[in-house]
Amino acid sequence: MYNAANPFKDEQFLLLFTNYTSLQKISSTLHILPSIIMAIRNNAGGNTLNILFWKKNKLIDKTAITLADEFYSQTQPQQVIDYFQGSELNNKARKKSKKVENVLNHTAGQINSFRKENSIGIYGKSRLHLNFMNRLNELGYPDEITRQINEILLLRTP
Repeated sequence: MYNAANPFKDEQFLLLFTNYTSLQKISSTLHILPSIIMAIRNNAGGNTLNILFWKKNKLIDKTAITLADEFYSQTQPQQVIDYFQGSELNNKARKKSKKVENVLNHTAGQINSFRKENSIGIYGKSRLHLNFMNRLNELGYPDEITRQINEILLLRTP
């Protein structure tokens, strides 16, 4: 029955009362929340969002671009194309292919150390590889070659 003094129906009142009492119980246990946030903020050097949400997107993007630039400075696109095609088998071509192989190993090692130091997860790893591929495309590597480079790096960075 509707009561003008109580605009809520009985069911709505019970639902609101139940939610209010459960919120009281939760809030009594959360009285230490400000001290937890301060501890996190102190450990994070004032940047709480990186710790709370485990996102380090700017750092991941910057690292991917730096790695791609280093890769480009050590091996030109034509050297990498020759490495994947394997058309020449003379001594000069072997030296170039060894150089590309060493650069791939070095890049994979840098990615592994970055992942361990910054504890990025699977989404961070995929973001790193995607930005690395995009930067290599910007630098002039063909799409197929960047996909092959990325496959090799993905296999070498578990």
